[in-house]
Amino acid sequence: MNLKCKQCNRVFKKSDDIVTVDNTENHFHDGCHIEYLLNCHLNTTWSLDELEDALDEDYFASERKDFYA
Repeated sequence: MNLKCKQCNRVFKKSDDIVTVDNTENHFHDGCHIEYLLNCHLNTTWSLDELEDALDEDYFASERKDFYA
């Protein structure tokens, strides 16, 4: 059986650490699982200064308002 990682699509080797998600429906290399989780959520990369500015300006208030509208 040639099982493949859902994230990178490479075939698993005997030496790979494999993470399963949703019982055994989705399989990932241990490192690829982190990438998968990051892609499942709305993520933004900020510098510390940018994040502090966004929090000061209540950047997220408009995001929350749009989300709950």
